[in-house]
Order: sequence, then structure tokens, then C-alpha cells
Amino acid sequence: MGTTGGTGGSGGTGGTHEAVDVVVVGAGAAGLAAAHRLTRAGLSVAVLEAEPWIGGRMATASVDGFRLDRVGGPLTLSHEEPRSLPGLDALALRPFAPGVLVHSDGRYARWGAPHPLRPAGASRTAGGRSVGGAFSMARALA
Repeated sequence: MGTTGGTGGSGGTGGTHEAVDVVVVGAGAAGLAAAHRLTRAGLSVAVLEAEPWIGGRMATASVDGFRLDRVGGPLTLSHEEPRSLPGLDALALRPFAPGVLVHSDGRYARWGAPHPLRPAGASRTAGGRSVGGAFSMARALA
């Protein structure tokens, strides 16, 4: 049995202490899912989080006027466990294409996706020269 007190994320240590069955460290996707399952199993749970928000690696940060998504690994729904998470059905989940989609000057270019005419694992060189190269993205957006 654990004992918790204070508030997660605010740095506070005051407040009341409450005895709980389980303390979950981290309010990311895994921590929240664990807390949900433990609560459904009838245990009392406290979730501790160091940041002032929940979501763990899935958050958006503002840097110099830009919004940057910090993202954990992709959510794989091929197993029963993730499909049973609460609230998942309310999300507009959809499959995503491989690679990175870069937007510049009103145009988009996909980078890092498998080449449609080259089998996976095939060589990326032709005559000793790189087919891609460091300037491929710049050329694609030029």
C-alpha cells in the first residue's frame, strides 16, 4: 500500500496524504491506461506526473512561434490491449503513410517513404552515386 500527497506537476508537496493501493508514476498513455485498468479492478490509484500536463511524450510545444508535436511511438491497434482503452473510440484515428510530410511555401513533399518502384531492402545507389542525396528534399520543394 502506498501513500501519496501533494500535486503532480506543480512542484507542490503540501496537501493531504491519502493511502492508496497503487501509485502510478507518469501520466503518459501507458500510465493513464494502467491507472484505468487498476481502478476498474477495484484498486485505489494515485497518478504522479512531473509535468504540468498529462500525455507524456504526446504533447505540443510552442517554440519561437512554431507549434511542435512531441510524439511517442505510433499506436498499434493490432492487439486487444490498446483497443480496450477508454475514450479510444472518440478519437479520429486513421492509418498513416510512412515517412515525413514536409510543408514549405504551400507545397508538400514526402521524405523517407519507401520508393514505389524499388523493393524494400534494395540498394539506393545507381553507378556508385546516391539516388537520394542531401539535396533531394530541397529539389522536391524547389
